Amino acid sequence: MFSRKRIKTKYAGVYFVDGVSASGKSEKIYFIRYRKDGRMVEEKAGRQFANDMTPARAAG
Repeated sequence: MFSRKRIKTKYAGVYFVDGVSASGKSEKIYFIRYRKDGRMVEEKAGRQFANDMTPARAAG
């Protein structure tokens, strides 16, 4: 799905990739992975600056 390297956080199922914001600054993009009805689901949780996202908020 991604060509960028995923980096784990200390929270289970939460990881991030390095991206670029609209202003051109480096920004972390957080993703979560979980199982629903026995299938693995992966979805974007938010961006570090645009959505004020942290690994703890993504885990919640």
